[in-house]
Amino acid sequence: ADLVTESAAPAAGKAVTVALHIAPKAGWHIYWSNPGESGYAPTVAWTMPAGWQAGPLRHPVPSSLVAGGLVSYVHEGDTVLLQDIAIPAGATGMVPVKADVDLLICNAGTCVPDPVTLDATITLGNGQPDPAQARVFAQARTALPAPLPGKASYLADAKGLSEIGRAH
Repeated sequence: ADLVTESAAPAAGKAVTVALHIAPKAGWHIYWSNPGESGYAPTVAWTMPAGWQAGPLRHPVPSSLVAGGLVSYVHEGDTVLLQDIAIPAGATGMVPVKADVDLLICNAGTCVPDPVTLDATITLGNGQPDPAQARVFAQARTALPAPLPGKASYLADAKGLSEIGRAH
């Protein structure tokens, strides 16, 4: 696993997107944000200065895996998870951050907890995107689930869930 920032010099008072690149060996997988009936989703515990705030971890669209009658949602092969980090106004200099990533790596026969710690130093600056990372972030954003168009209303009652309206 490795960690890169979208900007080589993120700006104070803005958010910077970070990419957590996970590359399990062939035949192994990690779990999606909703792992399904087995496994658990990756989590990231950040060590950052006061006032810095990490947003939700965003996953690409998963594939489904059926094993032993259980359905799970997984990422196989190289996977890039995205997360925004809000940097407070007034932050300056070079700021060390640490990501403690809790991963569960599985193959057809076994699962192994695989915690990893990733360290980075964020040098604050003008916030311009790093051209060297543009492709990584563009591909990762393209792989994210897209919201469905329009809005719908549902009613939950003793009979179950039913759609009561839809607007496009």
